Amino acid sequence: MSLKSYSWEVRNEICAVKTVDKTLLLEGSTGIPMDVVPFFTGQLLDEQQEKTLEFSISGTLFSCTLSKKQGRHRLFLAQIKHQFAKFGVQIGDLLFFERDLSVQDRFHIAILDQQNEAVISPLSYRKVGEDRARYGKTRVGHEFFSEQVRLAHDYRCCLSGIDDTQPSILIASHIKPWSKSNGEEKLDVYNGLLLAPHYDKLFDQGFISFSGSGALMLSTELSEHLVEDWKLEGKKLHRVHPKTAGYLEFHRDFYGF
Repeated sequence: MSLKSYSWEVRNEICAVKTVDKTLLLEGSTGIPMDVVPFFTGQLLDEQQEKTLEFSISGTLFSCTLSKKQGRHRLFLAQIKHQFAKFGVQIGDLLFFERDLSVQDRFHIAILDQQNEAVISPLSYRKVGEDRARYGKTRVGHEFFSEQVRLAHDYRCCLSGIDDTQPSILIASHIKPWSKSNGEEKLDVYNGLLLAPHYDKLFDQGFISFSGSGALMLSTELSEHLVEDWKLEGKKLHRVHPKTAGYLEFHRDFYGF
């Protein structure tokens, strides 16, 4: 399964993604749809207006310009283009823009390649997971983790095999709870399962867990009719990586299985 392509997509208040294309890689600029512009500027720009934004790559800051000419918004990333070459960014890789929650008009860039490896990692681990009141329960770094989990499981639910078609409904669920994970664990793709919403809810609240081989385990608190109606008996994860097995052991112990 290959990495999905996104022209532009605003994931939440602090994260937007775009697939790297030829124009962005070679010319260092990209058009921005009107519905995406407010993510960067708060509102649409006036004709001929320009706005300077800061972008951080691995701690280095670059000043870039977003402008509107002839009714079209365009983001110029000429300085960052050289960084793309330095890191070996390729067409088809996925670019993450994550808002800095402490500095206005600053965004952190992370890139996920088509082999599901971080070309440029998200924010430093000490910042990953921060929840700020201004943005409710939005989790820093979560969208990068979520996309890695989706790709790792071929964009299909680990239990049912249902495809994660648009609009996306499957949830990248942390095995070791977010609140109990350190910064590295919060971004570890092996600490994630891609689940349909009803499975995710049961797993997140400890009503189900999985053995080291992936066999579904049921809490005694689950009602018999729910187990029967949702056909939970005998289900099993499609595959379990050895690193995932360690996180599953933590989940079982944490919820008393």
